[in-house]
Amino acid sequence: MRTRLWLTAFFNNILENGEIPAIFKDTKIIAICKPKKPNNLPQSYRPIALLSVSYKLLERLIYNRISPIIDQVIPKEQAGFRPHRSCTDQVAALTTFIENGFQKNLKTTAVLVDLTAAYDTVWRIGLLTKLLELFPCLTLYKLMNEMLSNRTFVVHLGERHSKPRRLNDGLPQGSVLAPILFNLYISDLPNTISRKFIYADDITLAVQNNKFEVTEKVLSEDLDIISTYLHRWRLKPNINKTVVTSFHLNNRLANYQPKVTFRGSTLNYDQTPTYLGVTLDRQLTYKRHVENTAVKLKTRYNIIQKLA
Repeated sequence: MRTRLWLTAFFNNILENGEIPAIFKDTKIIAICKPKKPNNLPQSYRPIALLSVSYKLLERLIYNRISPIIDQVIPKEQAGFRPHRSCTDQVAALTTFIENGFQKNLKTTAVLVDLTAAYDTVWRIGLLTKLLELFPCLTLYKLMNEMLSNRTFVVHLGERHSKPRRLNDGLPQGSVLAPILFNLYISDLPNTISRKFIYADDITLAVQNNKFEVTEKVLSEDLDIISTYLHRWRLKPNINKTVVTSFHLNNRLANYQPKVTFRGSTLNYDQTPTYLGVTLDRQLTYKRHVENTAVKLKTRYNIIQKLA
C-alpha cells in the first residue's frame, strides 16, 4: 500500500512538472545473434532493450491519456498497434483487395516499401512539433521532450559491454509509447492514387488496372510523392529491399516483371514477397507459404521429439 501511494505521488510530480529522473533515460541493450547468422557482423545481432519497470509504468499512464486522441488522427490505412486491429486484419485487407481485382479481371501491382531503421531515425523535433499541434499543452511537450532527449544506452554482449552512448534522435526501443508515437509521426502520409496498406513502418502501395503500363505509371508517380514526404521528415527508404510484385490470373504474363522506379532506381521484382509474415504469390495460392510453414513445423517437431 505504501509503495502504491509513493508511486502515485512520484508519478503525479513528474506529470505536473514535466521532468523525469536521469536514470529513466538509461537503456540496457542485450545483443542476441540471429539464427544462422555470422557472429562477426553487427547486422547479425538483434538488440533487446531493457528499460526501468517504473519508467514503463509511467509511460503506460501517459499512453492511457494520449492514445484515444492520437488514434483519432491516425488514418484508417494504418493497422499497426491499434485497438482491435492486427497483422491478420491487414493481410486480409490486402488479399481481399487483390481477390476483388481477380473477379474484375484486373491486374494488381504492389510495392512493399522498406524503411531503414524507421523507429531509430525518427526526427525528434519533427515528432514534437506534430505532438504539440495535436496537444497544445506545454507541460506535455516538456515531458515528452525530456523523455526523448539525452537518452543513453549500453550494449551488452555476453560478459562484455560497450561504453555509454548518447541517442540524439529516434524512439527508444522497448518503449510503451514508441509505437503510438511512430503512428502519429507518419499519420500525415500524403494521399496517393494507389491504395495504401500500412502496418507500423511497413508501407505497401497497391493499384489495379487491366494494363500493367498504367499501374507502373501510377506507382512510380505515387512513390515520388512518398519519397518527398520521407525526405522532409528524415525517414530513409531502403531501395534495395523495397520490391515490386504483381497479382493476376493471366498465365501468358506469368513472367512479366512490372517496371516501377523509386528515387531514380528501378525496383527489384519479387515473385513471392513476404507480407507481415505471409508469403504471397501471383495467384494467391499460398503454396510457397504452406511449404515454408511445413518446413518450420517439421524442424520444431524434431526438436520436441528429441526432448521428449
